[in-house]
Amino acid sequence: MNDKLHIVCFTIPYPVNYGGIFDLFYKLKALKENGVAIHLHCIQYGSNIHQPELEKYCTKVSYYKRKKIFPIHLWGLPYIVKSRIIKELVQTINQDKAPVLIEGIHCSGIAPLITGSRKIIIRLHNAEYVYYDNLANSTLNIVKRIYYKSESKRLKVWEKFLVDKGYSFNTVSLLDKKIYETQLNCKNVSYLPLFLPDWKIKNSLLGKGTFCLYQGNLDVEENQEAVKWLIQNVFTKIDVRLYVAGKSNGKFVRQYHSNNTRISWFENPSDQEMNALIENAHIHILPSFNATGIKIKLLNALYNGRFCLVNEATVKDSGLEQLCTVANSAEDFQEKIMNLFEQSFSQKDIDFRTTILDKIFDNKKNAMLLKQQLFET
Repeated sequence: MNDKLHIVCFTIPYPVNYGGIFDLFYKLKALKENGVAIHLHCIQYGSNIHQPELEKYCTKVSYYKRKKIFPIHLWGLPYIVKSRIIKELVQTINQDKAPVLIEGIHCSGIAPLITGSRKIIIRLHNAEYVYYDNLANSTLNIVKRIYYKSESKRLKVWEKFLVDKGYSFNTVSLLDKKIYETQLNCKNVSYLPLFLPDWKIKNSLLGKGTFCLYQGNLDVEENQEAVKWLIQNVFTKIDVRLYVAGKSNGKFVRQYHSNNTRISWFENPSDQEMNALIENAHIHILPSFNATGIKIKLLNALYNGRFCLVNEATVKDSGLEQLCTVANSAEDFQEKIMNLFEQSFSQKDIDFRTTILDKIFDNKKNAMLLKQQLFET
């Protein structure tokens, strides 16, 4: 007999077209294979539409419109939380006593409204209050900075409230687990690695490539700042080609496109085109200004590409530090790029990655662990 589980998602977890969706979608597949009957609850907003693909992995899929509210009407709750407290969703869950997996602090506003003696686990995709504070510190837009700072303060109060109420948490990174333990005094937090597609490191090409690659959503301000930093501080100083690829509405690329012939832009590449760029790059260069969570684009590069050059924030307490070359200053990036171009990616590199990654990102093992946490008596 299947074990019934409610999963509440902050968005519709399909198609898998950006990093935040990977864990949501591939967890569904892994839990179904472990005999879990999932009632999936999706918060719908923007251009998201109903996805029949999800019905392959869930016994039922329900959709709810995200509420439209103004920040002045939040009554102290974070906007990302208040806008996802939906009466119909709570009423549906309260019709039975099945355990609940809440995906993200975004959806955690329903937790105090859920009745009955049942297991509730909140999956942390970031330490959100830290993430929003980092966004505030990195943006140049004064209006956004004010909003991010305000949201960060609200989030810290809310996340501490949930901790004090004794809810259980799963993090996607060891750093977020440490933040909850040390800053929020959380006793019920554990690390559960991301659920990933069936990537195999054997796809990585041996030898050398001819360019560096930065890949990410180019409409996201955090990624835009990383690209600007790389071009201004690193690639104007060395004679190396940089390819910038990712989802784009064109605005950032039009604003920042230059006559530098060493910089090439690839907007909205197809999956096949992106895979080719990832496989053929010599160096995946992925600095970050936000240390929380874990970067799917880094994992994609580690599974499918050659060398990875990152800063400390990209890999801090991730378990992936030993698989990457780490630089922090612009001069350090320049030096290590030139050093890596002297090296060939070898079978020894692939074997070492396989040993580390297969141990961490094992969907079957991690699904069994999550099932045990949810259904333990």
